Amino acid sequence: MRASCLLLIFVPACCNAPDGVRALIDHQKWTVLSDSEDPFIANKPQAEPCVAEAFGYELFAEEPSFTVRSQGCAYITVAQPVVTSCCAGETVHLRFWHYNLSNIDGASEAVAAVALDGQTIWEETFPIPSPSGLSAPYIELESELAEGTRMEFHLRNHGMNSWNLIEVSAGATPPE
Repeated sequence: MRASCLLLIFVPACCNAPDGVRALIDHQKWTVLSDSEDPFIANKPQAEPCVAEAFGYELFAEEPSFTVRSQGCAYITVAQPVVTSCCAGETVHLRFWHYNLSNIDGASEAVAAVALDGQTIWEETFPIPSPSGLSAPYIELESELAEGTRMEFHLRNHGMNSWNLIEVSAGATPPE
């Protein structure tokens, strides 16, 4: 009697993302979304449209950033395609700065968020008034992220406040 054996080895699908820490976006390429494209539209207050001078690319302490000044822009959602792929389980790191938050028109909070194709991966509420500060979350991706996936950045805040999205990167290791 002759016996045969077939050995099956299961190898998980390979993710072809580059190694190391790398930028996911280019701060000069954010574009404002229309209401029909905005995944955060359900939370849009009655607000004047943003004036062009109130948001955009800015060097912040010698680092590229996307800035929003809420006096001229109380609600904004911008988007762009991510410039590199990421594997499931990989970490996305954000650095988001705000100056002292003032309450001149009754606003009690501000909200910032980041989404991927409309699915929120980070949202934070900031009480007003508040001292200046840096939010620097590390977010573990639940699934693979393909290059070209649309990333949305959202901010809603009334008042005279200034915000800077400084970093959106992949591959960073959270501090212990």
